[in-house]
Amino acid sequence: MVGSMVTGSIAAAACSLLLLSLLAGGASSQTECVPTILLSPGRTATDTISHTATSSSSLKYCGMKEAFKMRPATVEKLNSCVRSTPAVYIHVKPQHILVGRRFGQRYLTSPEAFFTAARAAGIQLVVISFRDNQLAREVSSFEMKQRKPGTPKFERNARERFIDVNMTDSFRKKVEDYNRAVRAAKAANFPRGILHITFNEIVHDVCGTTKKVLRRACPRADNQQQCQERNGHTDKSHHERTLTGRVGATAAANLRSQLLGTEYEWMLDLEKASWPPSVPRSYPPLTTDHDIDDRPRRPPAKTQ
Repeated sequence: MVGSMVTGSIAAAACSLLLLSLLAGGASSQTECVPTILLSPGRTATDTISHTATSSSSLKYCGMKEAFKMRPATVEKLNSCVRSTPAVYIHVKPQHILVGRRFGQRYLTSPEAFFTAARAAGIQLVVISFRDNQLAREVSSFEMKQRKPGTPKFERNARERFIDVNMTDSFRKKVEDYNRAVRAAKAANFPRGILHITFNEIVHDVCGTTKKVLRRACPRADNQQQCQERNGHTDKSHHERTLTGRVGATAAANLRSQLLGTEYEWMLDLEKASWPPSVPRSYPPLTTDHDIDDRPRRPPAKTQ
């Protein structure tokens, strides 16, 4: 009788352990992807790659895609995101970090501080991407907020964005900010490293590029999972319009005046996505193929 009771207790315990094991396995399947950050300026097909990746895997946003859009990150917020969403996916723009000193000391307003804290919080992978045609990016960003060409507000905002700005200096500064962030991410030594993807890859092969990301971010995932493609990079832009049609005649004329004869001249064709191999590039954005200590070279003089 006692032997039967003991045997029954052992069997019950074994069943309980099996159940716990199955439950644990089920839980781990929900967190088969590692915490991931996408470092990229906006209007770089980031909605497309991000929404597709999160729809096709267990990667999830920490409330929203750009968790630090409204306010810079803090150590507490990073820890909270990883703790509440173990397979968290966060899109961070350089401008989300380099916001100056108007926020308090608790905010992470340098790339070095941000990525050190992200590594400590448990982020394991950083995906990086930079759109070669910076003018197309600026025009696309402008269009998101300007819906009525020809109005006084449109003309005023076009002047602030494209006329009262030295565009070549602006392009170089944004590459420098991006490169500083990439260097900081590399220095933080994330467990799954840095993965570089291009704008061209995303727009021409969304699912192929998503699988490239998921192979690194979700090493235990089922590689046969269906790609749930989401297109978010053309819904707010007017690709059928000319440069003049998109920013106005005055701004378009000024852009041509500023960029003609420079290494950025090719960007006036807004449909061109990749830097032409024949055009020297003074300020290349870093990729994992570049040395972390690369420094920009002196820009070529503008030809007459």
